[in-house]
Amino acid sequence: MILRLERVMKTGVGDPRAEAFRSGLVQRGLPEAAGWSLRSMDVLWISTPRAWSVETIQRLKLATAEMLLDPVLHDSSMEPELSGFVVEKRLLRGMTDNRARTLREGLSLLVPDLASAIEIRTGESIVIGSPVSVSLVERLPRLLAPWWRNPVIQELDLLRDEAPNARQDQRRLELLFGVAAPEPGPESVKRLDLAAFTDEELLELSRSRLLALSLEEMRSIRDHFVKLGRPATDVEIEVLAQTWSEHCRHKLFAAKIRYQSLDAADPAQEIPSEVDGIFRQTIRATTTKHAKPWLLSVFSDNAGIVAFTPDDALCLKVETHNSPSALDPFGGAITGIVGVNRDILGCGLGAKPIANMDVFCVAPPNAANPMPEKILDPVVLLEGIRAGVEAGGNQSGIPTVNGSVTFHASYFAKPLVYCGTLGWSPRRVAGRACEEKRIEPGDRIVMLGGRIGRDGIHGATFSSLALTDEVPGSVVQLGDPITQKRMTDFLLEARDRGLFRALTDNGAGGLSSSIGEMATLSGGARMDVALAPTKMPGLLPYERVISESQERMSVAVPPESWKEFEALARRREVEATDLGEFTRDGAFEILYRGIPVAKLDLEFLHDGVPRLKLEAVWTPPVLAASPTREEPYSSVDELRKSACLILRHPTVASKESIIRQYDHEVQGRSVVKPLSSRGRASSPNDAAVVALDPGRTPVAAVLSHGLAPLLGQVDPYFMGQLAVDEAIRNAVAVGAEFSITDPEALMALV
Repeated sequence: MILRLERVMKTGVGDPRAEAFRSGLVQRGLPEAAGWSLRSMDVLWISTPRAWSVETIQRLKLATAEMLLDPVLHDSSMEPELSGFVVEKRLLRGMTDNRARTLREGLSLLVPDLASAIEIRTGESIVIGSPVSVSLVERLPRLLAPWWRNPVIQELDLLRDEAPNARQDQRRLELLFGVAAPEPGPESVKRLDLAAFTDEELLELSRSRLLALSLEEMRSIRDHFVKLGRPATDVEIEVLAQTWSEHCRHKLFAAKIRYQSLDAADPAQEIPSEVDGIFRQTIRATTTKHAKPWLLSVFSDNAGIVAFTPDDALCLKVETHNSPSALDPFGGAITGIVGVNRDILGCGLGAKPIANMDVFCVAPPNAANPMPEKILDPVVLLEGIRAGVEAGGNQSGIPTVNGSVTFHASYFAKPLVYCGTLGWSPRRVAGRACEEKRIEPGDRIVMLGGRIGRDGIHGATFSSLALTDEVPGSVVQLGDPITQKRMTDFLLEARDRGLFRALTDNGAGGLSSSIGEMATLSGGARMDVALAPTKMPGLLPYERVISESQERMSVAVPPESWKEFEALARRREVEATDLGEFTRDGAFEILYRGIPVAKLDLEFLHDGVPRLKLEAVWTPPVLAASPTREEPYSSVDELRKSACLILRHPTVASKESIIRQYDHEVQGRSVVKPLSSRGRASSPNDAAVVALDPGRTPVAAVLSHGLAPLLGQVDPYFMGQLAVDEAIRNAVAVGAEFSITDPEALMALV
């Protein structure tokens, strides 16, 4: 049986979601919506066993009402009562539904005998009490996408509901949960005889499976399996595509480049005519040439680790989440911020995330009228990514202490969404250096935290492609900050007890990337993905392997520590699953129900990708002369008007309305916050100051950033210099303001 329960605001309390819905429709060309009678509702669908009695179901309803109804704000009944035309949205099946998971956990405390036997989905509805025409019903899906309902991750129902009971139609409700798909057997693994594939067929295979591989790369895979004398499985092809993706491999930075400058005055003339990898010859070479003793781990782990004091180490990671945020601003940004949180947790032996920062580059408001189809309004996009960073970081107990927003028309179709996290760790943990990572053959492969689902499949390869209209919803993963918070606290406790040897995250490729990388530390790995817990039945073996999650980690646990590790995980309510063992046979082997479905040589997996060869020609841009004012201002009023125009520009204008929506205080470490200074609580600061371990040491770190995006159109080299200079100036400025006098400690972080 399927129960439908609705929670509605009391009459007279106010309904901001209904008003936002009304405003959105009016702005998008539906003026009649201004006079509609609207009510918003939260909706629950609970699937219960048909054998349950009326009394048992009533117990479940009462427990649900006890959890969700506020007697001041909500009507006391959880039964459908409103009638009218209903617009309803909910997450696609297989997507992470955090509200449903939280509700089920709560019910497990109130009615533990019932909670384990139910399945829950959540959604949101708007009831339109006014008459709605058939022609409008046909237009609504387009009017509502993508600002109210994101078609990439959500489905929509339009219900003409003359009586509330129409929404309780059991046959329709049962379709929401679908028929439980049987778990696929080993025969579901496809075997492809690549030897028979033409070049065109190889490219079509890459396109249709979203592999993001070039013809040369597909040929290399074909030749490898021809040499082995056997077909390739779809699991093997997907693992290779993830490992070789631009997102994971950074092939452009490793490419050989023939460089030519057509500008005799080019300030970068020292660049050689052949660049043997930009990353290798610039960033890595500079760091190696000017090595510092306080650089504990550089370019070899999830985040950089620096020695800050004799007892403390700092970890820093920044990354972008541009394409996912363009598709789903909230989902893209939340996975971006929890992704860098998890990179801090997964570097070395694990560090504690203590501060977040974000930088958003978006189009200005009203950048286009009307908005092109499938392009998000910049206002909707900015609020979505802000809310995503807030939810992902603050809800998992990490303060947001630094950031900025830049507006420019060039970010209209695709924003830049930077997320960064600062972490702290003792220099030595359980007798080991904090940056140490090692795995012994025989160590258990343990998956920890979030379950595997359909969200996050092909995230790594999708991020390596240009955005198109052909985007499957599975590439967008939905973050779960509460699960991540539990997992973080558990792992730091297990770290201090010395219960594991190494760990890494399940982002950008899931078990494929985490175990594939960790296998290089021991010399091999063998795991059975049928053992991995899933969010829903029916996932294919390759989906189990490559589905990524920001709140899932892989850990190498010594066999003698497994029982204690598992018991601690159970006590902390974190799901830990033993999937297999690390080996030293030189292969990454994947089983499904005990049957091999993939066996990849580690050398080919990590070093077999063909190296890109690129041509680069620098042609100086033709720049229009900047407009200049030849005449002085004729009056103070004219000068004031010009100043006001500058101050009204969205990049220059105050960001207080954005800053105030973040939590800067959680953890109690924020010494200098985004808006605070001596004598005033609202003065913006150039940087943030964060205490490392309050109560133990007075040591603090300064966190700042710099940005100069428009200079990149003229001189990327100077743009990079100016951005770094700005970050240093900001750090020094806050140091001067707050009497931070140790430049060596300050510069160690910068």
